[in-house]
Amino acid sequence: MDGEDVAPIVLWCHPRSLSTAFERAFLERDDDFVCYHEPFGEPYYFGEEALSSRYIADTNGHSRKALTYMQVMQEQVLKEHTAVSSIDGGEIKRKRVFVKNMAQYIVLPSGTAPHMQIEEGNPTVIPKRLLAKVRHSFLLRDPHKSIPSYWRMCVVGDASQATGFHFYDPNEAGYLELRTLFEYVRTLTHETPLLLTAEELLQDPVSTMHLYCHHMGVPFVPGMLHWEAKRIPSFDSWPGFHREAQQSFGFGKFVSPPIIHEYPYPKLVYDTIQMNLPHYNYLLKYKR
Repeated sequence: MDGEDVAPIVLWCHPRSLSTAFERAFLERDDDFVCYHEPFGEPYYFGEEALSSRYIADTNGHSRKALTYMQVMQEQVLKEHTAVSSIDGGEIKRKRVFVKNMAQYIVLPSGTAPHMQIEEGNPTVIPKRLLAKVRHSFLLRDPHKSIPSYWRMCVVGDASQATGFHFYDPNEAGYLELRTLFEYVRTLTHETPLLLTAEELLQDPVSTMHLYCHHMGVPFVPGMLHWEAKRIPSFDSWPGFHREAQQSFGFGKFVSPPIIHEYPYPKLVYDTIQMNLPHYNYLLKYKR
């Protein structure tokens, strides 16, 4: 990757946005990239800095010592990685970091007291000097699809048993936090970050990934659109949530369910969709 941008790439998203499939594309490029799968989920859910209350009352093995936010930034996101190239005659080359992460994992919850902010005007738990060191990108999906999907993962039969999530929290939809982070990154970097949608990724993966690679300063490689159906060890941290991404063979093998209208979901699901539509529609204006 000589002469190319070496800043870490972060794909910010919300739950059930097809972001793990996006990540698989970069996992196929292990000669060029080191991928981190939702690393901020550890301090977000566990440890002394936890912003989420999901596991507070859970004693089934979830309570454990966790990395801090600063440790994740310094030891993973901003760490330099090198490898011996199998293509360039054994030359030592630098690998670029690709991170897939939920925006809500670093955005302070709504209503947080001002004195809890690490910096005035910064809505996240990461210092702006460190946020400025990465290339930010965003992935968005229609809440009519993502929110029912997340609800199923939290409460429905085998899906809930696989994920270990046993209640649905509408505050975990993630659209408000994605919008908050998007707006802050625009202010911090003085430019509009690249925002893609899951729908365009499914409809035209070639053009979409070409566009993404161009904006991130890396060559597009056709092989990143296809992969083997296999277990990905890094996905084991969130069992059940990534079954489709592990069993798929590429973007063309994903089936996007229809937008819900009269499906037997509880009223809470429909209310959550309506609550998040303004954030979705706002972000959609910035789609490339």
